[in-house]
Amino acid sequence: MKKLFILIGLALVVGCGESQPTNVAEGASLSEIEQYRQMVEESEKAAAAGYEEAEAAYSADPKS
Repeated sequence: MKKLFILIGLALVVGCGESQPTNVAEGASLSEIEQYRQMVEESEKAAAAGYEEAEAAYSADPKS
């Protein structure tokens, strides 16, 4: 029972912080922000293409 209280206490101490949300774009130039947006868009397109390829492969041979 003592271990349970210790674990709960540690979880509360570790889980409760006073950090506030931060603005990660602060100080970034517009071109840097645009580059980031483009990188995210390309990543999303690549992920979608990979999903479509996997779906097509599964449709072709669902048992493997």
